[in-house]
Amino acid sequence: MRALDAALRDPSALYAWYPSVLNSMADDGVVFTTSITGLWWAEVDSVEDLRAVRSALGDPTASGTACGHTRF
Repeated sequence: MRALDAALRDPSALYAWYPSVLNSMADDGVVFTTSITGLWWAEVDSVEDLRAVRSALGDPTASGTACGHTRF
C-alpha cells in the first residue's frame, strides 16, 4: 500500500488521475481483478449518480441520509 500512502501524502497527487495511482498500486502487487460478466453494475461519478444507483437498487436511503447520518 506504499503507492496509496504516497498518493495520500503528496499534495500533487490530489490532481493525479486515479488510474495512475492504481497503476502504482499494481506495481506493488496489491491490485486484483475479478470478472463481473452478467452482474449488474453502474458507474458512479457524482452524488446524483450515487442517488440514482441507490434508487435503482430499492435503497430506502436513496435520498442520501440514514438514521441522521449522511451516507456517501
